[in-house]
Amino acid sequence: MRIGSNPRQGGIALVTALLIVALASLVAVRLFHAQQLQVRSATNQVLAEQGLQHFRSAEAWLKEVLRQDAQDNTTDHRSDLWGTEVPIVQVPQGGFVPRVEDLQGRINLNNLVTGSAANTTQVDLFQRLLGALNLDPNLAFAVVDWIDPDGLPSGVYGVEDGEYRLRVPSYRAANRPLTSTEELAAIAGFDTEVRQRLAPHIAALPAPPSVNAGRHSGPAATTLINVNTASEPVLRSLSPVMMTLDLGLLIEQRDVENGFDTVNAFMTTLDRLYPQTPPVSQSLDSQLLDVASSYFLFQFDGQVEQVRLRYHSLLYRDGSRQTLTLSRARGL
Repeated sequence: MRIGSNPRQGGIALVTALLIVALASLVAVRLFHAQQLQVRSATNQVLAEQGLQHFRSAEAWLKEVLRQDAQDNTTDHRSDLWGTEVPIVQVPQGGFVPRVEDLQGRINLNNLVTGSAANTTQVDLFQRLLGALNLDPNLAFAVVDWIDPDGLPSGVYGVEDGEYRLRVPSYRAANRPLTSTEELAAIAGFDTEVRQRLAPHIAALPAPPSVNAGRHSGPAATTLINVNTASEPVLRSLSPVMMTLDLGLLIEQRDVENGFDTVNAFMTTLDRLYPQTPPVSQSLDSQLLDVASSYFLFQFDGQVEQVRLRYHSLLYRDGSRQTLTLSRARGL
């Protein structure tokens, strides 16, 4: 009998050959899939880089708009150039929608601590905002403790390292100003629902740059609230009396007249629309208010081919009308 003539050996050889072919096919498919992922990843990186260049070009254009706006007038309102003349950016196989927000129409959480101590005026302000949004006003003390440099809780409702060390994974309070409102996610009590309600009304603004900082200069200068761009909850938080008012009429008149020229004009309009004794304006601290702004959020949201892209930057316009980029990032 010749070697290899056994039918069983022939069958085993055939099965072995089929297994080798199947394994080779599987390896080929996986290699092809890995190559496709690499190609797709490289393509996405190229598209993201293209999006970044479009974003930076739009940001440069906005800086010029802000400079021109400051040259044309001394107030800021959403009817200004920066709020109305930001066009949609069309690009090959996609486009972007730019949006500009005046961050001084919001409450700056970093105002809650001045130096090493809580700023009681600003804490009261934030507590009223929380109340206006039907949230627990005592959450304000957790933010104070997150920012202030000491390890002592701010009264009964304060939260320091002892709370955060019990979490998994454990961590400590930052003991420094907030770098972003997204940081609230790490602070006790600020769950997703709370943060979503607060988001349109709060900011985490840094101290102004030391060079050419204009009228907002000085270490850890407290940012003021622009009454021309503030939302109704923010306006209501300005005093206990304001909390009792329906400010729809004030906001309607403000927007029809493209804002107030001065803080005094705001006060006068407030007293005229809501006459009472003593006047509503007497409940306000005019030192907290302004009709102009220096901090702006620029958002650039769009899509190129199948890739969704988001960019944002924090802009600061100083007293000499120069606009600086304080930070820039992808996503929001």
